[in-house]
Amino acid sequence: MKKVEERDRAVVAVRSVPDIAALADLPEAQRYVSELSAKQVFDRLAGCWTYWGWKGGYFGASEEDAQAFYDELRFMLAKQMVAPNSPQWFNTGLHWAYGIDGPARATIVDWKTAS
Repeated sequence: MKKVEERDRAVVAVRSVPDIAALADLPEAQRYVSELSAKQVFDRLAGCWTYWGWKGGYFGASEEDAQAFYDELRFMLAKQMVAPNSPQWFNTGLHWAYGIDGPARATIVDWKTAS
């Protein structure tokens, strides 16, 4: 994976895409693997939600607030203090964390227009 450079993004919320050149150097069986730990799932969910919050202006210009949100959300997920529904566990953040694209299978709300 490689990080995507964006002008307006929090350091904690940098999204990733596949590094095609690096993948080409790996044996085909090792190119694509699933998440192997709960920590990876927590990082994906919290990172994606932090990214969306940053893009939506929820943290103002405070990197510290974005980092605190990310850290506290990961802790709450690990301690089962928050519990997203199953589509969130399986789908949210796949594009943000891994660059996985596909057709939307749910209603998406535009945070700018709330429609």
